[in-house]
Amino acid sequence: MDQASTVNARNIHVERATRLLFATYLLALVVAAVAELTGRFHLTIEAWGYLIIPAVGLAHNVWTLARSRRATDPLDRDRFFKEGAMGVVVTLIYLGSTLYIWMEAPAVFTGV
Repeated sequence: MDQASTVNARNIHVERATRLLFATYLLALVVAAVAELTGRFHLTIEAWGYLIIPAVGLAHNVWTLARSRRATDPLDRDRFFKEGAMGVVVTLIYLGSTLYIWMEAPAVFTGV
């Protein structure tokens, strides 16, 4: 029995969506860094800290979901999947609240 037949299709879709979200967020951070370096806008060091935390969270969730796919014990597979899926939700809530604060009080991020 190969690995793909033992892993639930939903788990594979959640892992792929998380990887895509992580890659998109990293691309957005790179674009923001390039805009910062070229002088298009300025972010404080605290703002970069707030923006890096979701990237770390998404990276951890991608790793945990990959552990779920590689797990041989069904209980470990289920536990890793639930941990990774809940981590994605928590990371998205954190990112949403950070972006909301940025919209409501931009001076916190720009220092202006």
